[in-house]
Amino acid sequence: MAHSPTYVPLRVHGHHSLLTGVDSPAELCARARRLGIDTLALADVDSTTGLVDALEAARAHGVRPIVAVELSDPSGEPGRLVTLVRDRRGYRNLLRLASARRLGYDPGAGPAPDAAEEDFDLIHAAVEYGEGLLFLADHPRLLVGLMGRVPPEQVLAAVSVAALGGARDPRPRRTRNTHLAPPRRTAPPATRAAEHGEWPDSPKTPPPARSVPARELIEAARATGFATLAVPDVYHAAPGGAAAGRVRAAIKHNALLYDLPDTWLAEPPAHLPAPAEVSALYAELPDVPGPWAGAAPAGVPPMVARTLAVAERCRYLPPTTEVFFPKIDLEAGESAYSQLCRLAFNGARRRYRPLRPEVLARLEYELSTIDRLGFAPYFLLVKRIADHARTEGVPCVGRGSAADSLVAYCLQLTDADPLRYGLIFERFLNPARSDRPDIDLDFCWRRRDEIIEHVYELFGHERTAMISTVNTFGPRAAVRETALAEGIPPAELHRWARVLPYHLADADLRSALRDTPEAHDFPYDDERWARVLDAATSLLGVPRHFGLHPGGVVVAPGPITDFVACQRAAKGVLTTQLDKNAVEAVGLVKMDLLGNRALTVLDDGVRLLHEGGVEVDLEAIDEDDPRTGLALSEGRTLACFQVESPGMRNLLRQTGAGDMDAVIEAVALIRPGPAGSGMKDAYVRRFRGLEAAEPPHPDLAEVLGKSQGVMLYQEDVMQVAATLAGMELAEADLLRRALQKRRTEELEPLCERFVTGCIARGVAREDAERVWELVSNFASFGFCKAHAVTYGRIAYRTVWLKTHHPAVYMAAFLASETGYYERRVYVEEARRLGVALLPPDVNRSAAEFTVEWRGSPPAAVGALRVGLGQVKGLSQDTLDAIVRAREEQGPFLSLPGFLDRTRARTDEARHLIQCGAFDAFDHTRPQLLWRLHLLRTPARRPPRAAAHDARHALDPAGLAACSSTPERRTDEAVRAARDRSRGWRPGPGLGSCALEPGESATLFPEPETPALALPGLPDTPRAERGRLEYDLLGLTVHEHPTAIFPCPADERIAALPPDGGRRRPARPIACAELADFEGGRVTLRGWPAATRRVRTSSDEWMRFVTLEDETGLAEAVLFPGTYRRDGQRLAEFGTLCVSGVVRNELGAYCLEVERIW
Repeated sequence: MAHSPTYVPLRVHGHHSLLTGVDSPAELCARARRLGIDTLALADVDSTTGLVDALEAARAHGVRPIVAVELSDPSGEPGRLVTLVRDRRGYRNLLRLASARRLGYDPGAGPAPDAAEEDFDLIHAAVEYGEGLLFLADHPRLLVGLMGRVPPEQVLAAVSVAALGGARDPRPRRTRNTHLAPPRRTAPPATRAAEHGEWPDSPKTPPPARSVPARELIEAARATGFATLAVPDVYHAAPGGAAAGRVRAAIKHNALLYDLPDTWLAEPPAHLPAPAEVSALYAELPDVPGPWAGAAPAGVPPMVARTLAVAERCRYLPPTTEVFFPKIDLEAGESAYSQLCRLAFNGARRRYRPLRPEVLARLEYELSTIDRLGFAPYFLLVKRIADHARTEGVPCVGRGSAADSLVAYCLQLTDADPLRYGLIFERFLNPARSDRPDIDLDFCWRRRDEIIEHVYELFGHERTAMISTVNTFGPRAAVRETALAEGIPPAELHRWARVLPYHLADADLRSALRDTPEAHDFPYDDERWARVLDAATSLLGVPRHFGLHPGGVVVAPGPITDFVACQRAAKGVLTTQLDKNAVEAVGLVKMDLLGNRALTVLDDGVRLLHEGGVEVDLEAIDEDDPRTGLALSEGRTLACFQVESPGMRNLLRQTGAGDMDAVIEAVALIRPGPAGSGMKDAYVRRFRGLEAAEPPHPDLAEVLGKSQGVMLYQEDVMQVAATLAGMELAEADLLRRALQKRRTEELEPLCERFVTGCIARGVAREDAERVWELVSNFASFGFCKAHAVTYGRIAYRTVWLKTHHPAVYMAAFLASETGYYERRVYVEEARRLGVALLPPDVNRSAAEFTVEWRGSPPAAVGALRVGLGQVKGLSQDTLDAIVRAREEQGPFLSLPGFLDRTRARTDEARHLIQCGAFDAFDHTRPQLLWRLHLLRTPARRPPRAAAHDARHALDPAGLAACSSTPERRTDEAVRAARDRSRGWRPGPGLGSCALEPGESATLFPEPETPALALPGLPDTPRAERGRLEYDLLGLTVHEHPTAIFPCPADERIAALPPDGGRRRPARPIACAELADFEGGRVTLRGWPAATRRVRTSSDEWMRFVTLEDETGLAEAVLFPGTYRRDGQRLAEFGTLCVSGVVRNELGAYCLEVERIW
């Protein structure tokens, strides 16, 4: 027989109380069920971030959730309010309170530019937004402050378990290493005294609340007329969670584990207690019923039983099935549908000349579906954003499944004609389901923020917010943070953290390290590292801090805080406290306004060509340009959007891709679906004539004829189901979605429906089941064709621009700060393309890479100038000062003049000299460094010996010449010429001086400053110059790194015993020659450009490596045996020397490595 509940936990903190709570909502709900608790209030501190996770976890574990937030006072005043939601009005007020706690105001009421978090007053806010809420106050200050201002039944005194222990010393322990403690916050003395001493600088989540003795709280409850309530303060599920809490506190405060003050930690006990445990703890405590008088079950203290009554009043849950579309202002006499129809048909007339019947039929079908689902306002909203971008000249294109829509194409939201590419509307918007539409817009990366600011202005700051993200611990961050807390030096921990993968399939860091050859000598026996691995493993997947979604925006139909709580991102913009999935779960419609650097590269490239006298219209280029096709088929696509990775370059060679359509297919083929299901290999074999291009069934010949008879896209699954099984496209889309999400409970009836439909259309059962097997395996990872089309078109344009205008393209690409590889790799690619590389120059360089034209248009030739922003250690302030000084006063003429005009730090000037930015001053780099030293070294008294020995005497005139500038010397020469023109020179004495009262003059005139004669210091040697450039720029200006840096293998090879060459590197070749030695054993010496580790089918690790030299790139593969034996050498700095056999993989050549020397 089930026992009736006797207690409800009303103050439970999950791990969304960042680095304060320990366990996830799912773990807390699971423990609650094990303890026989059926209701739970997850009240994270000052945040609603975990709301949706808590609702889902409670539903999954059969626990009724109570919506709650614990609010602190940013002023440092003691006490917290646990705020429980009673009804819909209370839920909205909770969102306003959580927002005001973070911002100092309610953003749903409009912007408040001067408001700050410190303006939030906890008591005043509770009174203002108290309707529909219950408050649990844990401090007498709050009870007194709320007395008479809110109804007495709305507030209860929350007595924690820690408060039962009586008085405690509230002062924090003195830290042993005070230099590790965070800086203390500044607050009025009274505030600090009230808060038990000084607080550390307030983190995003404050430390756990400090309890006051229960007797004080009970006395305050009696005095104010409020009831008392048993409210254990829970920070972890099980009793053993305190250790994990210590790790999180150390990470949060950047402190050592053994040096944490008590005030940073939850007061024990902080676990979720069983009902019997709670009853025993509170059994002897006097009760104050206040307005909450009522009978308690036998053996249950009244203040414990009262939690049931409180929970009973808090049953409201926010809806998770509604969709709230933003409201759009319309012209008089128009509806959203009528305006959408007018705009769509006008767009169709522009897009299609002449207008065809199939266009009108498709438009009518799509518009009626959009209207029936109520999505017309959303389309209008997105169009207004896209129109503004075009008006402002910001490149914009829709991507993803939105390109399946003809309406979106006619509204100029997308760039791909769905009729030409056979795109299916139901993939985007299915009339058989009620999912909200998702139109993602890509903008120029550099100007994307302008568009987002316009969205705020267009729809109102009180209705608009960006979407936050919750960043979680991955393997590297978990190990790094816990090791720092353990006191391990950064240099030591970095060595091991950097060899870990960014993600783990399972939470086992020890196994990950043991499987990594680069970590073969990891100190497993070190007790410190053993503790680090245990703690770091428990942190994997735990929320670490808030981030900002790269482009997610929501626009609410009313005040934003009617739907979601908000906060301020580090960037300064207003964001939701919920992430993108949670935002959609509470009904808001998300828009992705993303920055696409490829659009920036194309736009910058066209602009640079215009400046050089060349006009290009990328929308009008040939889609089968011969030169572009040759570059594609040879895999010369480094730095090109979507087609530059090693796997993609190999695929382009294998398929002989030669036009835009081939690029679109390649974008889909490289994805996990076609690759993992064998479709990619089948496509390549069929393209190369190694097998017949036959579809899975003859009836699919037309559907799959253009793709060598294999499925490439998610839309192919729908077409196969429609053609072979007779499904409507809407039903076929439901099939695709179920297969993609692997909904097991739906797969069996779907399989039967597919097979039955095939049989009804004359397909044999065996054939139907075979096709179903192909479809079900592929659909899980298939790629959206509309997305492939959009990105394939952009990719082709980047290849075209690089092929025809390499200097311009590479400058635009390098300025965009993007790419699969390090910047050095792209600089070398530009050099191989014949583009001259120029070093940074204080008078010529911009912040980013630029093109310098040589000659006159249209025969001008572009060279690539390294930007000053590439210089390590150069601050943004100094960079801005350099550019501003050049614009206002002209070029720099000397080092002293540069220092005077920019106020650059000494280390910044040194780095600029060492990387060649002053080479145009006609002095060697050592000479300039010598002069910098004299200019910036404080004047000192000469050594005693120098006063008696002329050989060591300091020359004042020389020092003056060092700091003199050409401008100053010019002024001195003008003054001297004027004096000479008068025919006399002033001699000693003051008789010839006309002095005003109060003026003075020197007895002897100042000597002229001589021209500076720098010592004849030779220039920096070639090798050292290259090393400095690599360290300071991340690249080498004049030579490839393989010509500068030694190869670590050389010493090992030299130490080998003479054996006639049997154990020495085989035939050395250049990277570009790899394809000429198919089947041969060769040696490559190259600089590692990229590397990727993958698991084999036998669950072993292997690694792919891209090597590069002056001639090009070459791919190498280390199978498990070689990787285990030699993989640690991949961590060495310098040229890599590998030997192996050249393999031809269907037209793509790679080196199967047998040894790393």
